[in-house]
Amino acid sequence: MQNYQARLCSSLSLLVENDREIRLSLHKKQRIAFNSIATEILYGGAAGSAKSHLMRVAAIAWCTAIDGLQIYLFQTRQEDLVKNHL
Repeated sequence: MQNYQARLCSSLSLLVENDREIRLSLHKKQRIAFNSIATEILYGGAAGSAKSHLMRVAAIAWCTAIDGLQIYLFQTRQEDLVKNHL
């Protein structure tokens, strides 16, 4: 998995079914968090610092790499979940 993550962040693209490509973009601090081998990461910041984007990119990458993986995103308020992820 670690080698896969390193390749993903250097090219920022995924090949999926039928040779379709998904391009993913991350800022420098997001790439550092994404490439970490840590089992837990505390990633914070002010509103608008793209924390939700990092989580969606990671979810897409991991679900593409790991068959059958299911990822759930939670927020304290439903309004925030809709605003940030849908």
